[in-house]
Amino acid sequence: MAPLYTLRTLFALLLVVTQATGTEFRFGTIRYEHVGGNTVRFVIETQWRRGMAFPGTGQDNLAMQGDVVEVVGDARSPVGPVMFETGDGKRYHLTMTVRESSASEDFIYGVSRLTHRYETPMNGARQWAAALKGCCRQGSGTTFELTARIDLSLPPGASSPAHKALPMVTVGKHPNMTSAIV
Repeated sequence: MAPLYTLRTLFALLLVVTQATGTEFRFGTIRYEHVGGNTVRFVIETQWRRGMAFPGTGQDNLAMQGDVVEVVGDARSPVGPVMFETGDGKRYHLTMTVRESSASEDFIYGVSRLTHRYETPMNGARQWAAALKGCCRQGSGTTFELTARIDLSLPPGASSPAHKALPMVTVGKHPNMTSAIV
């Protein structure tokens, strides 16, 4: 009896730990402003499954609008935790200021900002390529990579385009519901 109880307890604990460390990336965008010289200010906007991975000040102890959270992803994945790589060998952990959140829709959306100085305006004959990498994509459990090319030939104050991706919408099955794509 005792070994079975211990096994159940360990299994339940394992479920809690797995849920607490895994998050799911939904969508995001990277943009930047050329500050001057070889310096850029990055703005990374992302949406994640809120789940149990983002502790915060909400009534359910999860992140809500105004909270600042660490973006970790699944640190146990082959690619490790979510990192922002500037393309010149520098890597940054991100914190994110939550702009929107929903307990019922299970998401948080926020902004991470960082300033980085490149040693040279180009990566050889090519533009620098900054990327947000990590695990895991919503629904698939696979790794993701968002990339932006950095054009330091832009005049100071110029910004890259701000791209927006449509969020993923999941619709459950219901016996009385039909759907059509028009």
